[in-house]
Amino acid sequence: MSRPQSITSEQILKLEFTVPNRSATHVTISVRPNDNPDKIGQRLLFPEDNTDDFIGYPICQAKISSPESIGYAAYYGWIQMVAEDSGAFEMDPLPITADLNTPFCFFGAEPQLFDFPSRPKEVRDLDWTAVSFLTYIKDTVLTRHVRPIFAFQWGFRIVDGDVRVKQLQPCNVDEAWAQQRELLESKFVDLRFSQRDGKLDCGPPLNAVYDGTVDPGSATLPSRRAGAALAAVQRDEGSERLRTSYESGQFGRLDGRVD
Repeated sequence: MSRPQSITSEQILKLEFTVPNRSATHVTISVRPNDNPDKIGQRLLFPEDNTDDFIGYPICQAKISSPESIGYAAYYGWIQMVAEDSGAFEMDPLPITADLNTPFCFFGAEPQLFDFPSRPKEVRDLDWTAVSFLTYIKDTVLTRHVRPIFAFQWGFRIVDGDVRVKQLQPCNVDEAWAQQRELLESKFVDLRFSQRDGKLDCGPPLNAVYDGTVDPGSATLPSRRAGAALAAVQRDEGSERLRTSYESGQFGRLDGRVD
């Protein structure tokens, strides 16, 4: 049986959606191998590590654009769950928000999702999968009632020490959300998590750019039919959760080297 190959180029999904009583909003999702750890702040997080060890791991970015809305009218939230090998999914917060009663890793006006998972060099075999949801609150910031808009799946494998980026693929948001609601409701008992609003207009991916070398990995969530043609275009541009701890109240003085 042949080994799954890594995707070596940037993958892109573009979608458009309209939440009831809001304007049309565009999302561009990209996953690409990390070829410049310093550019994305790896040294800021892990100053003692060799940044070359992080080359090849996936970088995920999802950018939102609401041309006709600003401020509260463009408030959305990203929720991400991750699973390793055949284990259960778990929440994937930013370390600084890990102890807060919020499911969001990013929340605000046109929030951007950004993640670059990695593992120490000693890890030789691993299957890592992330499911990322874009969500919204009907009255933007007043109630604690969260609904999904869409979801996508991405990740990486380590096979005999070789890092292999998985395929970026949209999920059936209803099924994916249903699979994760128990986790959300058990962890955030003060919040309400409902199914997708039937009036929400979310079209299929407008396009998907791959390099043609796909590793679907251990995808357990059903992919959604794209509906639109896949563009045969290449763009050859190319966490371990933060190993730092955040202790409330421990803030240093202004660094005298700050310019």
